[in-house]
Parts: sequence; structure tokens; C-alpha cells
Amino acid sequence: MYSAPLRKEDLLELKREIKQTIMSEMEEAAFKKRDKDEISGQMTLEMTDASKQLPQVSIPEESDGTDSLYIKGHKLKKSDGKSTFVREGYAERISQMLEKCNAQLLSMKRDCDGYRLVDDIDMLVQPLTRLHGIISDYLEEQEKVSLEVRENLLDFYFKLSHFLDIYERQDENYVKYTRMCEDGSFELKLFCVNPRENLKECMLRGRSTILFSATFLPIQYYKNLLGGEKEDYEVYAHSVFDPEKRTILIAGDVTSKFTRRSREEYYNIARYIHEVVKNRHGNYMVFFPSYSFMEHIYEIYEQYFMTEEEECLVQQESMNEKEREYFLNRFRGNEDCDLQSLIGMEIEEEEEQTLIGFCVLGGIFGEGIDLKKDSLIGVIVVGTGLPQVSCEREILKDYFDDNGENGFDYSYRYPGMNKVLQAAGRVIRTAEDVGIIVLLDERFRQYSYRRMFPREWEQVVPVTVDTVAKKVERFWDAWLWQQR
Repeated sequence: MYSAPLRKEDLLELKREIKQTIMSEMEEAAFKKRDKDEISGQMTLEMTDASKQLPQVSIPEESDGTDSLYIKGHKLKKSDGKSTFVREGYAERISQMLEKCNAQLLSMKRDCDGYRLVDDIDMLVQPLTRLHGIISDYLEEQEKVSLEVRENLLDFYFKLSHFLDIYERQDENYVKYTRMCEDGSFELKLFCVNPRENLKECMLRGRSTILFSATFLPIQYYKNLLGGEKEDYEVYAHSVFDPEKRTILIAGDVTSKFTRRSREEYYNIARYIHEVVKNRHGNYMVFFPSYSFMEHIYEIYEQYFMTEEEECLVQQESMNEKEREYFLNRFRGNEDCDLQSLIGMEIEEEEEQTLIGFCVLGGIFGEGIDLKKDSLIGVIVVGTGLPQVSCEREILKDYFDDNGENGFDYSYRYPGMNKVLQAAGRVIRTAEDVGIIVLLDERFRQYSYRRMFPREWEQVVPVTVDTVAKKVERFWDAWLWQQR
């Protein structure tokens, strides 16, 4: 919202569309003139060959802004275009300004290797501002013909407006950088590394603001980023949930660290899943740091540990709404339906099954879903949820380091733990729910992570792959004994 990208390829694509529009209207005008000359019997050799004389436009991928809109000898006249866009010269002026903007971006691209921080972009902003003005003038015109390029111009106009608006409001909380994207495109971005002042400005428009979340931990981190002041209230609501209905187990002998990733480590994590779920039939979700990591574990689990009484569902990278609902409904079943009371007769229960959902941290099943009562009795979180290293993460890290904060915390650890807490929160949704939370990573035993645990997580139990099954069994036995 408070950041603004500008892609070089967007300018080039718009330029192509404008030239295609001009060519189309020039060709139409030329053929109309040819037909008129044929009817009057005055067709000349020049007009017979008119189509050959039409300008052949080619657009180099790396234009430096000097390529001309028209080939010499084919200057467009006002009467040549049927649209206001072409006839009144808007197409020519917009295309010329696009060339100037593209030339500045090309110069930045030549200096960029991966990503690069930039200090001054005034030489680009000047033609961008002029381009914005010309497009604005054209969009105020009433166009009598339908032009596809007009819709694309409108989309580009909104993006450009946002970019120039952010440029005007940028301060010490912004960083400007260029980067080569994975798809080969080139981007300039005004990156808001600290949204504090922008959010504060919005909140001051009202009399008061209440921000609510179960994962505002650590609170000072969120208070700082979300525009809070020292005197603002911090309310930690006491949980009404009975801690005896939940156990939290922390493994100290596995990790998701890149330096430790191996088939042996994957096997140990898969074995952990097996040891946790084998003691009680029910529905479980296992959250992984990435799709690749998840696939490695699932392959081993399926090969060595999966039983006939178990079924596994695996989250896919792109799932439509129907597929998401199917996934969740397999867990929900008929959670609010007491069929035995409804039909007034005893029901012969089928053999119990175990359903395991393999999911990704921070994904569509990691937050915002309610699986109450027996819909979910256990969550296993693999890894600390640290985001992958990227240019923006590194820019954030350097920014907060330079401002006296722990940059790694702000850029990686806090966002990662937020995903962990969100995922763990799926198992306990009501005061009546019962379940287990298992954190599989030795780093969860470190103070730097333990200090971010909710207050309700005071009682945590350390386990190993050899002892976890016994701890899980004791929890469920104790709970079942209380129910008698």
C-alpha cells in the first residue's frame, strides 16, 4: 500500500500498444484513400503501392529513448486518425515521453546487478510527471471510438499516480532500489521499510484506534511499526482456556535449518509426525516452511510410516476456491450434527481414522480458519517460519540495524514467529477444544524464540523423537481419565 513499484516492461508494452494503434489507423486511412482513388479512376502508382510505403515499426527491447515514432517521410497528419488519441497528437506525445522515461530506466538497469540502492531519481521523475499530465489530459477527452489502448492507459495512469504520490510523501522511512526480477523484468521501487508514520497519519484522522490480534507478539515491535506511542495502552487479554486441555511439546533434536537439511533429517521429522499421531485417531495438521520441504517429508512419511488407518491431504501451490473448501471440509465433517439424536436410534460407529493435512506456514490454511472440537486435535509446526532471504528482507535488516534495532529480528525472526503462532492457533478455537501443539525445531528452545511465546505457553515440555510418543500418550490418557 505504501510502497510503489515501476516496471520498465510496463512502459515498453504500453509503447508497443500505442504504435500498433497508430499503425492500424494509418493503414485504415491509407486504404480508404486508395478505395476513393479507384472509384474516381485517379489511382496513381504511389497509392497502388501505399501499403508498402506505410511505416514499418519495430521496437527494440532496449530502447534508449532515441528511436523515432515515425519513419522519415511518414509524419502523421491531424486528419489521418479516426480517434482523438491519434488525431489530436496524444499518441505521439505519450510515446515520446515513454521513450524518455525508458531511457532513464535503461541507464539504471545498466548499473544494477541483482539489486541496488539508489539515492536520486529526479531525472526520471521529471518525464514521469510530464507523462502523467499528458495521459490525464487525454483521459479527460471524450473518445468517440472504442480503443483497447485507452483502458490500458487508464490502468497505467493509476499505477503512475500511485508512484508519484508515494514519491512526494517519501521520507527517512523509505528506501529506493532497483532490481532484476526473476522473470527477467527490471523494476524501480519506492519501498516503505517502516510504515509507522503513514499509519499514524491515518489513525490521527479518527478519535481513537483499536488494533486487535492474538499474535501481536512481541508487542513493542508491533506498537512501533503500527504507529503507536509510548503512552498508548497495551492490553493483554487473559485467556479463558483451561491450560490442562492442551500440551505444548518442543523437539530439541531436529531442525529446518538449511545447513542441516538432509534425508536423515527429513526422516527424523517424518518419524516425529508418526510418533505424535499414532496414539490417538483424529485430525492433525502439519505446517512446513516451504512446499519443497513439505514434499520431501511427505515422500518419506508415505514410504515408511503411513498406515492403512491414515489418510494424508497435501496442500497444492495453487488451489482454487472449490479445492480449498474440499480440503477444509474433510476436516470439518459434520461437526455440528448429532446424527444419533437426529434420527433417534443408535448408530454403529465405523473404525476410527486419522487424517493428516500437510500444509505450508503462512499459507491459506495457516490462519483465518476455524476447525472446532474434534475437527482438529493436533498441530505440528516444523521450523521457525523464517522468511526466505530476499533483497527486501536484507534492505529491512540493514535499515533497522542502522537505526539501533536488531535488524534480523525485524526482518526475519518476528515475521517468522507470527506465522508459527498463527498456525499453532488453529488447534484451539473455543474454550471446549482439546489438543496438542508440537514445535519441531531446536531453535524453539532458545531464549530469542521463547521470549516471543504467548503468556499461556508457560508450561512447555521438551521431547525427543524417542520420548515424544510417551508424552503424547500421557496427555491423552490424563484427559480421558478426567472425562470419566
